[in-house]
Amino acid sequence: MKKLLKVLSVCLLLIMIIGCSSKPNLPGEYEISALKSEEDGDMADQLALLKEYGLQMKLTLYEDGTGVFDMLGQKFDLTYDAEKMVITFETFGKTDFTFKDDVITFEADGSELSLKKIKE
Repeated sequence: MKKLLKVLSVCLLLIMIIGCSSKPNLPGEYEISALKSEEDGDMADQLALLKEYGLQMKLTLYEDGTGVFDMLGQKFDLTYDAEKMVITFETFGKTDFTFKDDVITFEADGSELSLKKIKE
């Protein structure tokens, strides 16, 4: 249970700070593909456990520059700017991100959260 709480804490931290690039084709659905932290390293086992229990983290970005981040059933509305590579969460504020090979990556405080595009 401590690991699950730690994963959730890391995810919230990651939403708040991030990195940069050029204007990509962002709209689509993404699901969490990797979570790493300085303290625990690769947290693939914890992600597999969440998935096993039917708990998911998904990001949906729409053509109009809006979207929703669904973190374990709790939904957070957002807007994004593909040119500036910034997502603004109504709850958490602005955060930068990188986009490469259909993967959006957020980094904060030594942790990294990656979400892979699963649907256009």
